[in-house]
Amino acid sequence: MPDESSEWDIRRPTPLTSESLGLQHAVEFLAKNFLILFAGLALGIGGGLFLHKHTTTAYQSKGKFVVDELPYGKQSAVNIDAETDRQLVQTLILSIASGDMREAVARTMGIDESRISFTDRNLPLRLTGPKPEANIEVTATKDSRIGVITATSQSAEFAAAIVNVILDKLQLYNQIGGRLKQLRLDLTVARAKADSLLTQTLDLASKRNALAQQVAELDTYIKRGLPLDSFTAFSNDATLNNLKTQLILVKSEYDGVASAVTSGSRLSSKQSELRGLERQIAAHSRALADAIRSELEIATTRLRNLQAEFDANQQAIQILNDRTSKLVQSYGNTIEMERILRDSTERTDSSGNVVVVIDQATPNLKPIRPKLALNLALGLLLGGGAGFGIALARTLLDRRLHSPELVEQRTGQPCLAMLPPLRKSRRLRPGAVHHPYSPLGLSFLRSHLLRTAIEAQNRRIIGFSPSRMDGDACRLVADLAILLAQAERRTLVIDLHRSPPRIGPMLGAQRRGGLREWLASDIPISECVGLTAVRELAVLGFDDSVRDVDDLLARRPLALELPRLQAEWDFILLVSPAIRFDWTLMLALPTGSPLVVVADYHRDRTQDVLLTAQRAHGSHWHVEGVVMQNCPARAPGVRAL
Repeated sequence: MPDESSEWDIRRPTPLTSESLGLQHAVEFLAKNFLILFAGLALGIGGGLFLHKHTTTAYQSKGKFVVDELPYGKQSAVNIDAETDRQLVQTLILSIASGDMREAVARTMGIDESRISFTDRNLPLRLTGPKPEANIEVTATKDSRIGVITATSQSAEFAAAIVNVILDKLQLYNQIGGRLKQLRLDLTVARAKADSLLTQTLDLASKRNALAQQVAELDTYIKRGLPLDSFTAFSNDATLNNLKTQLILVKSEYDGVASAVTSGSRLSSKQSELRGLERQIAAHSRALADAIRSELEIATTRLRNLQAEFDANQQAIQILNDRTSKLVQSYGNTIEMERILRDSTERTDSSGNVVVVIDQATPNLKPIRPKLALNLALGLLLGGGAGFGIALARTLLDRRLHSPELVEQRTGQPCLAMLPPLRKSRRLRPGAVHHPYSPLGLSFLRSHLLRTAIEAQNRRIIGFSPSRMDGDACRLVADLAILLAQAERRTLVIDLHRSPPRIGPMLGAQRRGGLREWLASDIPISECVGLTAVRELAVLGFDDSVRDVDDLLARRPLALELPRLQAEWDFILLVSPAIRFDWTLMLALPTGSPLVVVADYHRDRTQDVLLTAQRAHGSHWHVEGVVMQNCPARAPGVRAL
């Protein structure tokens, strides 16, 4: 075996590395698939232009508003935290896009409801109808109380009108908010009055209960026959106490007079004065008793009146609560808010500041679509992507052998040469001097055969077979034989093709008996060899009339004769049809001889070469390597080899 550093050492199968996918392979990929990529880009541009032409022109108008305050009933406390306030504001803004608002806007503009759509709740309209349509979107600015109403339509004026109508409808929020404010004030007053009435009622009820208890005790006291002026409740009465004091004094004086005299004017006067005081005390006691009973009746009446007034106030509070609840429930329902305001008989000048319009919509005559640059970019992206995908799939699915690395990596066989299309020469005449077109790769193949022939004698009989049925290795073998002959190596080419023969006409060989005559007779094979115009080069093949070649080869095996011819010829090259479909070479090439598989760059695939190599191993031949022919000049390995 030669040293591995020899300049003619054949590269063995090596795995693909990242270096094989470098810039060179990228350029080769682009060059190979240029038409596909160009077609994809062209279709993409065409598609972008088509889309631009057939896309409906759309205009967009915007209006802005701010939620200045939350409506009464939408907040649970006065000191509301910031996050809850933000969520309530966002909810209020997003609730504007509703079916009720859609119906109210359509009714106000006198159009069909199907011509407008809130894209957050309904399917967007295609905006292709003969009448203007609008897609409406209500969005809330992040971390802000600002809302934006956007309308997209075929008509700039229609879009602006839609936005302005919605902004006008938002004034309903303010009117309902004003009503809620007034109701809140009325509820505050009514509840304050209710608290006052309740306090008065409780006080009066306590007082009445005390009076009722006194009256009950008084009646019991009277029934027991006790003196009325001694009733406990009268003990604090000053008049009664004064009369009692006078009675005591007068009685004391009367007792003093009565002890001195038994009759007389003075005694009578004191007696009359004493009786008068007793009558006054009795009368005043009765008056005090009547006063307690009268005060009880007054307290009872006042308590009844306060209770009636309290009940009436509670009914008023309930009515106010019902009205407030109704307004709160209608909040956000445009149709219901309009009905409430329309049917209400109340008139109020108060108006809330729930929604404040900060920017009315104006017609924007600059369309938002179609955009030529965007359509072209989209078309280029899709078209280029599709073209690249097709090119990539074509490359990945392409099992043809386009480089020496692929040959060695996929088949496990060395690549002996990557040959460009061989120039066809005219038929050689005997005695003519011919210098064929000799690619560098073919010179390498010749040098390889010269080296292997020196190393082993059994390597001088070489078979050539294409990997496909329609393949042809004759031109390669003819030019290689000429190169070997020019290197002063006696070369015999045996053409196993029949009907018609191919190598002989290419090399201008003399017509002699050929293989059929040798197989059918016992003459030496040297008498059947036809010389060519090239020195040291001869051809042996069939004539046009051969039919029973299989029987003839079985009668006189060529494989046994060829080793004896090595004494006369340095190289014996056998070329045949594809051994996968023709078994002529199996009867002619000796066991252990090298076989060169010839593949076409544009047509042969990995499976073809593998099946041919498998058939060769089955015939006990040594597969020398693979020769790729008809390779384009830019193919990897054409120049390198």
